[in-house]
Amino acid sequence: MPQVYEGVISVIGFPGGVKAEDQPSVMDTLSNICTVRGVYVDSKALMRDMNRAIEANDIHPVVDETVFRIDQARQAYEYMWAQAFWKVDDQGQLRNDMFLQYGESLDGQVTLPCRKGFPD
Repeated sequence: MPQVYEGVISVIGFPGGVKAEDQPSVMDTLSNICTVRGVYVDSKALMRDMNRAIEANDIHPVVDETVFRIDQARQAYEYMWAQAFWKVDDQGQLRNDMFLQYGESLDGQVTLPCRKGFPD
């Protein structure tokens, strides 16, 4: 598996049935200055339990209604860095959503984690 210089490899779960020689080695990641990050994912049952608890306790997300067009990415990114988390809505607009942190929301919108700085 080739690695990109300064790339990120996210490992979700344990890769069963894969030969060790087909996987990147520690030296591959070091020589390409890659980051290897393990991602923990809970079961669907835990997700259902969480959703039931949210509904039973009438918990609602705190949502910042600020919306940016895609051509306002720099301003959106600067605003995002000062805030928390974002999602892209079905019209392709970036939205701040304090409730969502990682991955995809229940309504299919994608969340983006914050990273410092904006490339020129």
